[in-house]
Amino acid sequence: MCWKKPVASFRGIGTDLWRRVFNNAAFQINQSVDVLIASFLVAGTTTAFSIGSSLGHVLLSIVGFSAANSAFPRLTKNKNNCAAQKKILKKSVLWIAFFTIPAAIIGFALATPILEILFKLEGLPLEMTRTVFRWTVVSLPLACVTPLFSRAFFANDDSKTPLLISGFSLFVATITAAVLALYVFPREKAILGLAIGNFTANLLSALLFSFILWKKHFCEPFAKDDLRQS
Repeated sequence: MCWKKPVASFRGIGTDLWRRVFNNAAFQINQSVDVLIASFLVAGTTTAFSIGSSLGHVLLSIVGFSAANSAFPRLTKNKNNCAAQKKILKKSVLWIAFFTIPAAIIGFALATPILEILFKLEGLPLEMTRTVFRWTVVSLPLACVTPLFSRAFFANDDSKTPLLISGFSLFVATITAAVLALYVFPREKAILGLAIGNFTANLLSALLFSFILWKKHFCEPFAKDDLRQS
């Protein structure tokens, strides 16, 4: 006896792999471009943006990716059961909200003492970092549901749509940040453009993921079931 290569199992794995890689890398690419934009602004903007954005997204890896990774095998197991998938997503979103909404409120309200205690900031660096941190932490719940919704597409054998949504959202956010920071706001307030870019990326990604997921993987299967029953 000899082991036969499972050709069917490897069919399309290359395309699926690069789509998932670029989907996961899109956020880091966006942040790197924003740092590049910050380097053209007043001194200290790069450091302020890096601290504010990283601290504002602190629960993304702790809560967002943990919830997504926990839900993924259950979503995959129930690939053909839309009702079960919706229940899994609803419960996961509620857990994300439970951890991130209080953190967002506390972070926004106590931004100044948090940054003063953790990083010993004061003056203009404190003001710039606080601007980025507040805009980012407000959108933290939205940022944390994005990897969850992305896994829902993967569980339904769709790796193309998450890539398109992430690419489009982050492209729009990057262009918004560049225009606002370099052309709209004065130099001393230019970091506000980068902060709004962070907020735009998280908001647009969450809205597009939730809307397209509902239309593509939940509404259509139910419509087909209704036709079969009739």
